[in-house]
Parts: sequence; C-alpha cells; structure tokens
Amino acid sequence: MGDDSQDRDLQSKVVQDRHGAPVQSPAAWMLIVIDTDAVMANYPDPSKDQHRPTSISQDKGFLIATGTKVESGQRTGEVRMAAVAGDTVYVSAISGSDNFEDAVLLYGIARIERTQVLSDFDYQNVQQSTVAPNSTLEPLPAQIATHTFEFHQASVIAAGTEGYDMKFALHIRDLNIGQLTLYGYFSWNLKITAQG
Repeated sequence: MGDDSQDRDLQSKVVQDRHGAPVQSPAAWMLIVIDTDAVMANYPDPSKDQHRPTSISQDKGFLIATGTKVESGQRTGEVRMAAVAGDTVYVSAISGSDNFEDAVLLYGIARIERTQVLSDFDYQNVQQSTVAPNSTLEPLPAQIATHTFEFHQASVIAAGTEGYDMKFALHIRDLNIGQLTLYGYFSWNLKITAQG
C-alpha cells in the first residue's frame, strides 16, 4: 500500500498535457555556427591541447537560438531568455558547411563567471527518429530514420547572467586524402541571461 501511495505522489509531480502525456520542461535550443574559414585565416597556429584551447573573437561564431523562452540574442554571443528554474537549455555546434567540409565538435562548456545561472552542462549522445531523403535521387516522400544527436544540456537554476567558454575541436578536410584531420582546439565565449 505504501508503494501505491508513493507511485501516486510521483505521478502527481509529472506535468502532463491534455492527453495525459508527459510534458518536458520548456526548452531553449542554441546552435553555434562557427565560421571555420575565418578561424583558419585568423588563427594559423592554434592549440593542439584540448585543455588549453585558443580563444577566438566573437565575430567568428553565430548563435541561432530557438524556443519559446528565447527573447533576444540571435546571431550574437549573448542570449537573453525568459526562463525559470527547471527550464532546459540545449547547446550544440556545427560548421557553416554543416560539418561537410570542415567539422566542428563541441567537447566542453566551462563556466567563466562566479554567478551560477545554469547547472553544469552534461554531454548527451542520443538516438532519435528523424526524417531522411527517400533516395539519392528524390528527397520525397521522406523516410523515417534513426539518427545520433549530440548536444550539451543544462537546467536553469537561478535568474542572472553567466558567461561560458564553448570549447570545440576543429577538423579540416585534407584534400589529398579526403579525410578530416585535427586543425586545433578553440573556445568561443557565450553569455546567457535568464530572467524569471
């Protein structure tokens, strides 16, 4: 009987939609697009040590932020969102070629200010269904396929502003062999403001 009451207590804490399905906390999705050509032109001798990445200027990255919570900060390194404790923030990064030519891999997000607005970011690597072209000749009708998605996830824990170092590895394609090789490790600053 005690187990039943515990189950009811847990169920009562799960937010559900009008059909009874669990509802995730409101989310903000942030995609950082790195201008890899500009990075290579301006940083010809980058760090090869992942623990000491080369810091790049703000204009080498572009932020695309979506979600009902995002208020401002598109295309900049500063994003403002109307978020409350428990809301979720997802961050990923990619090159301007969608990692087709040069490839960006976000490997760490480090707090650079003492104000703690978000929990620590956790790396997530999950498989989820998505759409894929029907064939190499025709995109439609789309097929449902499984894809591996990578992102870093944190929860809002307080109102305020906090700065982060977005650490990424840049791989460039060696045209002689057609394979990607490590060019260097970099960091790009992002400032996040959460206001309740």
